[in-house]
Amino acid sequence: SVRLKWSGEFHQKNATVDFHSFSALWRESFSRDRRLTLYGYWLPSYYLRQLYDEDVPSPGPNYRRAEFGLAIGSVAWRQRIARKTRAEIGYQYEHRDYNPDFVERTSSTHQGEFRVERYRMASRGTLDVFGGYRVSNAKGVDADGIADDPDVSYHGPVAGLGWRMELARGKSWRLGADFGYELEARAYDSNLPSD
Repeated sequence: SVRLKWSGEFHQKNATVDFHSFSALWRESFSRDRRLTLYGYWLPSYYLRQLYDEDVPSPGPNYRRAEFGLAIGSVAWRQRIARKTRAEIGYQYEHRDYNPDFVERTSSTHQGEFRVERYRMASRGTLDVFGGYRVSNAKGVDADGIADDPDVSYHGPVAGLGWRMELARGKSWRLGADFGYELEARAYDSNLPSD
């Protein structure tokens, strides 16, 4: 299956926060409940907020508009490992490209993940558990080449737990509920005294 998607937000009174994004998904299913998924996402420009810029000489305004473009690519392989259990292993790459005033925040992020899903349990429920590791490497230096800018590089584990359940079903409708909890821990890598 192939899915192409465009979405956007347009604000009547504050166009500075308008944005749009594109995504593409290709999912190929094989026998014995095996599946390959490729995904891509692109957000050309997203306004974050006004950030303090220490490179602006005083007495000028020290806050500048911070925005970034975001590109994400991922690949995942899923297969059945028992009669009611599936496992999935995946990798995701993310590139965040900030505007020239905050180029030191530009980063590349790698995330590996392993997921186990137990399905068709009582009440047509599905239990989903995952864990992984995430590493983000930020540029940490802007155009002046001096290492005095914030370094937002980090690494750490990610984990989550989810539960989906079908409560009722008719010929043309279904009623369900789901619950999820995700946890991410970050250890920042900067050795700069200012950080």
